[in-house]
Amino acid sequence: MDVRKRIKVLRSVLKHLNGMIRALSALERDPPIVKIANMQRADEFDHPVFRDMERELMSHLRKANEYRGNYWKVENSIKQSFLSFMRKKGYLPSISLEIDSLKNGLPEAMVRDDPRIWVYSYDQYIGAIAERVGRNKKDAPTGQDIWNHFEIKYRKEILCLLTIANECLPSIYHLKSKIRAWIKEPEKDWNMLHVKRPRVTPIERPIRRTFVIKRPLPLSKVRPPRKKILKKPEFHEIGPEEKR
Repeated sequence: MDVRKRIKVLRSVLKHLNGMIRALSALERDPPIVKIANMQRADEFDHPVFRDMERELMSHLRKANEYRGNYWKVENSIKQSFLSFMRKKGYLPSISLEIDSLKNGLPEAMVRDDPRIWVYSYDQYIGAIAERVGRNKKDAPTGQDIWNHFEIKYRKEILCLLTIANECLPSIYHLKSKIRAWIKEPEKDWNMLHVKRPRVTPIERPIRRTFVIKRPLPLSKVRPPRKKILKKPEFHEIGPEEKR
């Protein structure tokens, strides 16, 4: 394989590895492992020079995919548990954009251990939710009460996610260092590249961004149905058949 083509492939892998580091460090749901998998499906690694690197790369992807799969399970479980909780308390309208927004925002907030926006949003929306079910919002649980309930319930699963992410990051950083070294010295064999394993600071919760809360979680927009333009029907006169 031409050296330029090889370096182009390596730079693409490096770009996606950086995306994985950013996603895992922020405890996001979807590190871009699919993009690297698509490179494999497109046979971009289909050359003997990439064989050992591909084997090492895929082993790291499997670990990251374990994180992604566990995140999906935790996310869906939290969503369903939230709906069940609100139904049990008698504050679950049949249709509610506020409930949908709170349900979708709760898992990410819990994984990052950042209740600020979610609790604020719940306390802003509970009035409209209570009105739809014909109840007094003063009798509803507060946002902090709900947060504390689910924080205890899902602590073990979320800590498991954190553990997997902290296991993935050092190996991804090491792989990234090897690829960068290979770009500088493309004539070397992959197994002959020796780089120091970097020290990676473990991820710690809470993961919080600095911002000023001005609005609650946004409600999903409901588009009005398009008006169908009906054409004027055509009429044909059909007379009785002539008797023979």
